[in-house]
Amino acid sequence: MAPIPRFEVIKSLQDQTLTIRGLHSAFANWPSKVNPHLDQLRQDVAYMLTSRFPHHPKLERLLDSDYGLFGAAWYPCVEYEQLRVATYLSLWLFMWDDELDSDVGSLAGDFDMAQEYRAETLAFVRNRLGLDNSKILNVSSNEVINSFDFIGDALRESCSKEQRQTFLEEVQFFMETSEIEQRLRLGENLVMVDEYSRYRLGTGAVRVVLAISQCDLYETSLHS
Repeated sequence: MAPIPRFEVIKSLQDQTLTIRGLHSAFANWPSKVNPHLDQLRQDVAYMLTSRFPHHPKLERLLDSDYGLFGAAWYPCVEYEQLRVATYLSLWLFMWDDELDSDVGSLAGDFDMAQEYRAETLAFVRNRLGLDNSKILNVSSNEVINSFDFIGDALRESCSKEQRQTFLEEVQFFMETSEIEQRLRLGENLVMVDEYSRYRLGTGAVRVVLAISQCDLYETSLHS
């Protein structure tokens, strides 16, 4: 099949009505509990965002997104510290990816700068996980990258070296597929479904989030 120009597809969809069916039946047996620490988590997420990103252009939108509820619904049975680390990781992944987003990201159209961003992020994550043989913990001038510090420090203290290495490999896979996604998005043609599926397995960052479940911090609660 010949490549289809992206803008032709967008133009053909203008003024069209798309119906997305509800997913409630598909997830009828999925646990629907909310972690009892929801209120505390909401307060901590709001404090973290306002204290670490006071001038972020999307601060109000981030606060309105209720990441506290997001985390509490995703991890209904874990203890509070486990819940906070997992929620902050998800929030960090969202914010990190937003920098490369085609609509709002400052690096969306600059592939070379985006590559530097990925490289700096990976080096910072490796350092904070204690996997770069350095005795000094790095501090990044990029506030989004630097906000991984709390997450990395928590995983460094609670995970074995092998577990941290697995987590790092998943972050690296996430970065590599992010590069592929940006290359394709900056092109003129629409990506076909099979090609999209290959890199979406990484850009969704699901494997990064799942990698923390192997750590001692989560093992007891998630398997009880």
